[in-house]
Amino acid sequence: MRDVKRLELVVDAVHVDEMLRALRGAGVDGYTVLRGASGWGDRGARQQDGISGVFENCVVLCAVETELIGAVVGVVQPILKRYGGVGMVSDVQWVVH
Repeated sequence: MRDVKRLELVVDAVHVDEMLRALRGAGVDGYTVLRGASGWGDRGARQQDGISGVFENCVVLCAVETELIGAVVGVVQPILKRYGGVGMVSDVQWVVH
């Protein structure tokens, strides 16, 4: 196992591609996108069953090397500030295969 940081981002579906470009630009070489996330937050209700996806959220999960997390947060934070959303970082252990 290897110590890494788990980055979880909740962003509007319409802005997820911009977030993914920013992550790749900051050196993140892999991620998982969970589309159709629903919930409640400071932007009100988000539903997974909208026709256009405008009120839909996506969850982006990444395992980020500890030495890169500062730079990665530095590029995602302005996007979260501009469009809203949630970003969380936690310590995890990556099961190396």
